[in-house]
Amino acid sequence: AGRLPTLLQGCTVEARADWVPEADGAGHHTDDVAAHCEYAVQHEFPWLPFVAGLRSSPIVKAAMAQAIVEQVQTNCKMARRWWFTYEAMLEERLPLEDFVLTDMGGLGGRMYGSLYSSLSDQMGGSIGGSLGADSAHFGLVPMLPPERFFCTTGRTSARHGVLDNLLGEVHLFCPFVEKFAGAEDAASEFQTELFEVLSPICMMTIKDFLQEAGLHDSSEVTVEKFNTLVDKLEDAGFSMSEQEIAELRGVFGLSGSPGSTSG
Repeated sequence: AGRLPTLLQGCTVEARADWVPEADGAGHHTDDVAAHCEYAVQHEFPWLPFVAGLRSSPIVKAAMAQAIVEQVQTNCKMARRWWFTYEAMLEERLPLEDFVLTDMGGLGGRMYGSLYSSLSDQMGGSIGGSLGADSAHFGLVPMLPPERFFCTTGRTSARHGVLDNLLGEVHLFCPFVEKFAGAEDAASEFQTELFEVLSPICMMTIKDFLQEAGLHDSSEVTVEKFNTLVDKLEDAGFSMSEQEIAELRGVFGLSGSPGSTSG
């Protein structure tokens, strides 16, 4: 029976011991580095310590780079994960053009991909988080499958066509935490308990902001006091969008007009 060679043993999430590359049609297994790297890029999730170790193994590194380039051009989704990991970990750009995001409603794949990448960089990658479950609609591949791993909402790497939903930075510290039976229920229960603990703290904090803005007890709510409250929240790092400010204005009984007051 075939087995993964020493080169890749323990370096994969999805090891398949029933298949390894063959040297010829006679069923003889080979320890050819290029063949095994090609298989890994096609079928196995990137293992970060392995990718980091490529720095000390030029032969394997060259074989992995070649396999990634070749498989990305066949639109292999797993290869795009390796492409992202390789460039993020080793900080070396492979000879590949930016991925063309598909199904963009006629916007033009390559042009949209470049624009999307630029906007994502300017916003610190936050665009990816807004895509969420719709990322597949835009041709994005999640770095880790969220049904199997605990992940973030993700940020987009438009160059690779990958939704980076890892729990950390690839080249710094990035644990893989696989889900267990009942993980979703446990996460929901933890969230509920966390809110119960934080709610009193949040209420005390809000009370302090209201007092500093002169909005406490039965005092009159004016636009001036409201603006003071918004400024203090902004200074404390609680910035709000125009829509959120308008909603908060409604909570205090102020009309949509910035110049109106409520007695």
